[in-house]
Amino acid sequence: MLQFTWADYRLRNELRKLLETRASGDCLECQQHIAFQLAICYHIGFGTSRNEESRDLCLLQGNRTLDDLQLALRRLEKGIVFQPGTFLDLWIAGSITPNDIVEQYRRHELLSHAQQQYQREITDLKVCFGSGHFMVWTVQSLLADTFRADGKLLEAMELYQEVLNARQLDVGPQDSSLLSTMLSLASVLEERGMWAKSETQLRDALDVARKSFRRSHPAIIMFLANLASVLGKFERWEESERFDREVVTESLNYFGKDHPNSIKAFGNLAVTLAGSGKSDEAEQLDNEVLQMSRQIFGENHPDTLTATANLARTYGAQNRRDEAADLLKMTLFMRESILGPHHYDTLITRADLAVNYIQQGKWNEGEVILTQLLPVATEVWGEFHPDKLSIELSLIEGFRRQSHIQEAYDRIINVVEGSVNELGLKHPTTMRAMALQARILRDGGHSDYASDVLWDLVNLNLEAYGSANRHTLSTTHLLAFCLHDKGDLKGALALMKETLKRKEEVLGKDHPDSRAAAQVLNRWESEDRTNE
Repeated sequence: MLQFTWADYRLRNELRKLLETRASGDCLECQQHIAFQLAICYHIGFGTSRNEESRDLCLLQGNRTLDDLQLALRRLEKGIVFQPGTFLDLWIAGSITPNDIVEQYRRHELLSHAQQQYQREITDLKVCFGSGHFMVWTVQSLLADTFRADGKLLEAMELYQEVLNARQLDVGPQDSSLLSTMLSLASVLEERGMWAKSETQLRDALDVARKSFRRSHPAIIMFLANLASVLGKFERWEESERFDREVVTESLNYFGKDHPNSIKAFGNLAVTLAGSGKSDEAEQLDNEVLQMSRQIFGENHPDTLTATANLARTYGAQNRRDEAADLLKMTLFMRESILGPHHYDTLITRADLAVNYIQQGKWNEGEVILTQLLPVATEVWGEFHPDKLSIELSLIEGFRRQSHIQEAYDRIINVVEGSVNELGLKHPTTMRAMALQARILRDGGHSDYASDVLWDLVNLNLEAYGSANRHTLSTTHLLAFCLHDKGDLKGALALMKETLKRKEEVLGKDHPDSRAAAQVLNRWESEDRTNE
């Protein structure tokens, strides 16, 4: 109960109000005891603004002194009565996470009110205990949670970092509040698109957790799951899958198969498998997760909707566009109803549906969605957030496929320049933008400029992903076409041969991409023999 009390400012308000309603009871001793409790509330700002005049009046009614109050506070603090929980125990039980609380604030339009309340509490607690007290840090973390839910990611990141710096100086590595703060900071870094920094933070935290706890401790499981997610953003699928499988194993050992955390672990593994091209295995796991989610969470629970969206993405990877679109439309409707139109998951689902339309050749439907979505994503995430840029790149790809080359080119130049400056040259979003820029240049008859971009991109892909990655193979495939366009048939043949060899090793000879490369190679070899 204490953890819930410290998790939600509304509970503190209600507890203080309850004390006030009971302060006029018949029993004098009870009245004095309640008055003393109210004095503590007014002294530290528990459920109300700190008020020394009201505190002193309650002390008088309770026949107590300020020294009595200070002694009681020391005893309460020593007995950990004031020690706020960090959600770890509640997360283990599968009952709640910090996001559940702030999501309630969002749905009831209480985020601004919560922020005002927490800022007031922080001020009062600093006056009462000083800025270096754990209660101050805990409420600062809660305030950061609301900033994060409100899309104020910079403010959230700075506050988490401030709390982390303070806690590292005061508590030991096994302190659950320290580990929770490290996880929150890593998560908000990931949401801001600062994936490299998030990975570093998670690896540091995981190292601390491994040294402090046994193998299957929930803290270790949480850090492993988040690290796998970040690695997936970089499309380092082999590492991500290894961590996801470890999370599944440890979750089954600690929680059991039907526990919510285990179900989420299976779902994350399915996402990674789909991303790495293992779509058949991903589909089987997606269906199992969806069935379990429906049974345990219910049909319209956010986790069930996540499982549905993941299955839709897997269908998309299998070119089952119509089935994917049906699932996405259903998921979008439910997420808009339950989470709201500007929730992260809602925006991503809308973008996925638009991409699905573009891939089916339904340009107008996809363009309308993306055009409406782009300003919303900019407002919610910022101009150069990876997810916002991903939406813009999808819109530009739609223009390219409709042969609106000039409009596509004007837009892609700004995206590439901004992504390089804000995210860095080696960021996956930047490399995706460069690949699209090369395609637009080639479509516009500028294969010479496109090949310059692609040579740079090949080197970046090799460094980031290796020679056997689908992005690297896609880049060398396109580069071979540019060389052929420029009249360098020998260079194009050599590069396509190497690309085909890699595709057959990675994808298999019967994969559509492998067959397409083989057909191109046969055609060019015939052309080369004719030229001789």
